Amino acid sequence: MSVFKSKILLFLILAAASARADVPPVTEGALKKIDPDEIGIATVDGSDDLWTDASFRDVAGAFDKADPFVPTQGRMLRDLLATTAGKPADTPSSGAFLTARLNKLFALGFFGDVVELSKKIPPRDRTAGQDEAVLNALLVTDLNAACAFRGEKSDAVRLICAVSDQDEEEIYRLLDLLGEQQNDPFYAACANAFLNRTETTGAPVEKTPLAVAVMRKFKIPWTVGPDDPAWWRKAFAETAFLPPEKRLPVAEDLTEKGLFDPAKLNALYAVTGVLDNGARAAFSKTKNKNAFAAATEDFWNERETDLETLADCAADIEAFARAGLTEKADERLNKAELVFPGSPTVVKGWKWAEFHPKKERFFELRAGAGDPDGALRLFFDLGLFSGDEESALPTEKQAVCEPFGAKSRGLRVLNALNALKTDTVCAVRALIGEGFEAQALQMAAEVQP
Repeated sequence: MSVFKSKILLFLILAAASARADVPPVTEGALKKIDPDEIGIATVDGSDDLWTDASFRDVAGAFDKADPFVPTQGRMLRDLLATTAGKPADTPSSGAFLTARLNKLFALGFFGDVVELSKKIPPRDRTAGQDEAVLNALLVTDLNAACAFRGEKSDAVRLICAVSDQDEEEIYRLLDLLGEQQNDPFYAACANAFLNRTETTGAPVEKTPLAVAVMRKFKIPWTVGPDDPAWWRKAFAETAFLPPEKRLPVAEDLTEKGLFDPAKLNALYAVTGVLDNGARAAFSKTKNKNAFAAATEDFWNERETDLETLADCAADIEAFARAGLTEKADERLNKAELVFPGSPTVVKGWKWAEFHPKKERFFELRAGAGDPDGALRLFFDLGLFSGDEESALPTEKQAVCEPFGAKSRGLRVLNALNALKTDTVCAVRALIGEGFEAQALQMAAEVQP
């Protein structure tokens, strides 16, 4: 080798060594491990410090108590459960906070969120409790995916998966393994019916995710009651082979609570003839006005002002408000005020626009007519008056509210949500104070009869 080539080779070796020296070595300790308790698929304003200074027990207890009854409340609860945020400092073990959130999401029927959250952490890092929550969510959404899931499965689940795979050898093996020790003979009966090619009859002993999967697999009808768990009712409402007219009231009730997709409710309305005479006529008859407004939002969003009905369209303004179409509500009220200032639209419809408030307009008018529906009192307690409305103010003192919780912002928000039904005024005021004004005022509209 020539001297020239040797020098070039030496130069390249030294340059490569120098480049390597400039790159710091990557060590295992330098890589920050993701804390499963802090993962999320949603965002809440100020979520970084949501649970700071809160105890795990208090937060988990507040989640357990949560039972939404209006749409925005249900959606906001879902976001709190699914958000990326730091965990309570005293969380007892790694993964405990995530497990509590997964279990509550499942209990409320947010099955897809359970599955999506689980994808954020490697399977090897999931706890047995988290695997159980994910498997339950898959059983009520996709039996094939549940069977392919690598987490721990009970013998009953494996039996039904063998039936789904038409693996008769595995079915016989698992039937022998289960023997007389099984708590629910329903699953063995279904497996035997498959083997014997006979009709499947009977019903599960308990309401379980596996029961949903099996009843769907064998198209076994079932019913639900108003006191059944939300997740069980959600699974019923989403079961396609069941009669739409039976699923409809369940879906409507869940949508009213923010626990069901309004688009799916709209599809049920269409196939059951609810909308045959038009959405406007149906809205006036329904008891679940929040659910109906949400499901028919596109109709209300496209609805233009009709001069012939402008004097008597307070119901339209109410529907706009319940659907969250606040600009539409305000626009319709403005037109009615200009053209028909003393019309039923103005007298009955003003309060629905005022929840997202232009606060200046109708308080004196309403005060002069009394306050038969309590709206004026509610607006006063919510602090929605401005300085030039003193002549309309009630003579009583404004409601006094105690703070919801201690130092933790997230716990205060959660406690306010839980108090919405029993203490609307203080709950709404607290949520406004925590930075959730739009959601709080929307809930104030939704809770109105």
